[in-house]
Formats: sequence, C-alpha cells, structure tokens
Amino acid sequence: MHGQCYYSFAVAAVSMLIWSVAGSSGGLTFNASSFSMGVFFATLWILSQVFGFNAINAIGYAVAPAIWIGVTICVSFVWGVAVFNNPVHSWPGAVAALTLMLVGVCLAASSSTISDSQEQRRARQVSPTDSGVLLAANQKSPGAGMAVFGIISACLCGLCNGSLMVSLTCFQNGCDAIGIRKYEGSVLAPLAILPSLAVGIVVMQPVLFFLYWGRSILAGRRPKFHFSKVAVSGLLTGAFWGMGNFNAMYATVYLQQTIGFPLTQLCLILSGAWGILYYREIKGAKAIGTFVLASVIILAGATLDGMSC
Repeated sequence: MHGQCYYSFAVAAVSMLIWSVAGSSGGLTFNASSFSMGVFFATLWILSQVFGFNAINAIGYAVAPAIWIGVTICVSFVWGVAVFNNPVHSWPGAVAALTLMLVGVCLAASSSTISDSQEQRRARQVSPTDSGVLLAANQKSPGAGMAVFGIISACLCGLCNGSLMVSLTCFQNGCDAIGIRKYEGSVLAPLAILPSLAVGIVVMQPVLFFLYWGRSILAGRRPKFHFSKVAVSGLLTGAFWGMGNFNAMYATVYLQQTIGFPLTQLCLILSGAWGILYYREIKGAKAIGTFVLASVIILAGATLDGMSC
C-alpha cells in the first residue's frame, strides 16, 4: 500500500496527460455519471492491487498471477455476454477459446515450477551437503490456511480486474439499472472518461489507504512511505500501467467486453519473455519449452476467441 500511493498518483497523472493531448478538444466531460464510474473503476483497481500483493505473498509469483489472469478472462467474458449482450457467433468456439487460454495460463505457471525443480536438483548434485538447508527452505510449502488465503486473494484480484472495464462500458452505452446516462460527446469514450478515472483514483486512494492502515494509525503507528526506495519504481509502474490501461479501454470499445479485455491478459506472454531473457527466472530446456508451448496455446485461444465472438 506504500507503493500504491506513488502508483496511483502516476496513473492519475498519465491519464490526465493523455486526455490533455488527445481528448481535451471535446471539452471536459465530468458529471455525476462519469464521476461515479471513475470512483467505481478506482475502487476495483486499487483493491485488485491489494489482493494481488497478498496472493503473491501467500502462494508465490508463479501461481498467483496464473489464477487471477484465468479468473479475469472468465469474468470479463461473462460480463460481456450476460450483462452487456455482446454477441457470440459460435458458443462451442467461444468455450474452446476460453479453455485454451486457461490451459495456457496454467502451463505458463507450471514452467516456473519446473524451472525451480531443476535448479534444486542441480544444487543437490553440485553440493549435497550445502544444498540441504537451501532445499529444505525452498521446498517449504505454505500452510493450508495460508494457501486458501492466497487462492481466495488471487480469485478476488481476478474478479476486480475482470470487472474494470464495466465502468467504461456503462459510461459509453449507459446503464439504466444504476442510473448512468449514455455518453453522447464527440470524443471517443476512452478519452472522455480519463479525467473521471483520474479524479476517482485521487479520491479513493486516501480512503482505501486509511481503511488498510486505519487500525495501525489509530494505535499510533504511522506508516512510512519509504520515498527513496519505493517512489521511482512506483511512479514508473504507474506510468506504464496508465498507458496500458488506455490501450485496454480502446480494445474494449472496439472488440467489446467478450474479446477486447480478455486479450489484454496475453501480457502473461510478454512478462514471461522478460523473465526468461532478462531476469533468468525460468531456466532449462524443459521449463522454457513448456512456456513456449503455453504461449502458443494462449495465442491459439485468443485467435479462436476473436473468430467466435
């Protein structure tokens, strides 16, 4: 939550910068409907970050993102079909596409596990005595309670993440059930809503920060913001995420909720490539081969999803 403060500030700033350069010609679109959607977006987004952080701490970086990406794909698809009536031209094809993407996500997560197992065997072969303590530490699995907590946190992260674009869809098309008026401006909806998203983040970040740290603050323990260690990485992460979110909104507008946002979860392939080529987190022919196979399956599922919806 310390890093989230810098992260949120950067997302809000980048969103306003994009709007000022590309969308301000249509004037400021800010009313009760857009503000409520901005607050809704900000609440879901910040909560998804908190749930994701707790999930990774509990069950690890390989497993947690695989769970929440799978849930994100399914939740976004359900929103599009069940709520926003996005057309599905071929249900067998759509179900097969979702299945392929979920299988690919699971395989991508397993590649990290395979790599860790290979590293442990290599350490045992090189130095059986010295590696005993290391292997024991690496092989410690989280307790049942912690594992359940991690899985629930990852699922909640996916639920929030998969619902992010609901605010944009309601803003663009209107949602009579909750009193949201249809946007009728001249600028495209992803640009017009950016000021509302930025304000929503600025409003909700302090609220959720206090809810997260409230008991400690009331007990006299003030959280430290670790500016020198966290600020730069938090601001850069927020800048990248803000630009990516803008593109994700365009994908949702043009490809709808059933296709557009689920396709953004192909980011798993790019992050895996960073892990293999730069950070060397995934090593060994078997582990890398598994990840490449997973990437092919995910791309096949994404292609089939586009053809079926």
